[in-house]
Amino acid sequence: MPRGVKKENLPSKICATCQRPFTWRKVWENCWDEVKCCSDRCKNERKRKLQLANREQRSPDATTITHVDRVPTSDPEVNSSPVSIAASSRPASPRGPQPVSS
Repeated sequence: MPRGVKKENLPSKICATCQRPFTWRKVWENCWDEVKCCSDRCKNERKRKLQLANREQRSPDATTITHVDRVPTSDPEVNSSPVSIAASSRPASPRGPQPVSS
């Protein structure tokens, strides 16, 4: 008499990431109820998508303001708005080795 369960009788689920069916594995014996994805690749992809969604919710473009307003002081440098630096006033960055003149 054979041991175990036939593969056709194993429980299966639909992967939350790729929407493909996958069957029970011995590794998932103790945590089958918590398993949502069929593979590590799908699990990592799902995790990445959730992180991106959370980042978009917390972005500065969101409607909630998360920063503290500036405290008024007598120093104009503290309360001034950030000023963009013109490209001409930025220090030039080297683009490779410079020729040496003799």
